[in-house]
Amino acid sequence: MHAGLKGSLAGTLKAFELIGPDATDLASPDFRTAIRKSMNIGLATPQQATLRDVLAARNRIVSENIELWSLLQTWPVLMGDLDVDWRNLERNREVNFIDALVRLDIPMLNVIGMAADEPSPDSRLQLPQSNFNADLTVLMRDPGIETVFTMRAIRSQLLIGLHKTAIETAGEIIGYLENEN
Repeated sequence: MHAGLKGSLAGTLKAFELIGPDATDLASPDFRTAIRKSMNIGLATPQQATLRDVLAARNRIVSENIELWSLLQTWPVLMGDLDVDWRNLERNREVNFIDALVRLDIPMLNVIGMAADEPSPDSRLQLPQSNFNADLTVLMRDPGIETVFTMRAIRSQLLIGLHKTAIETAGEIIGYLENEN
């Protein structure tokens, strides 16, 4: 998961390099690749079944360890924050980015690399090739697209930090629980 977030952030940052008022069509293939990389991350809140069971059984845990109880109390908040940021990152892709494409009359098939001269980037997708040629410089020169990618970069960085914190917190909880026995 962490690697996927970093890859998505790398694609987002590459798109930033190519976006601007002086963007040229020569950068279109690199821009398509950056977009694919940026958008290739979905909703994936970390699994938490074991810790959820622990939280549900808190009244059966015999411990006077204040740090353990503090971590057990903060875990649901941390998972809620992760869920919100994942959903916002997904909304950025599924709503904001697509709305920008519609607003600019850019066919999505062209942007994700399915123009008449390019094969599908994902063999699982059975999509037709676009019947339209699109000038991606319109997209690359749009300030609204820069805003969409700014929010992607912010959300990705927040998620990377939250994901790291969740892993560390889970490790601490498990460590405390192992030491209790």
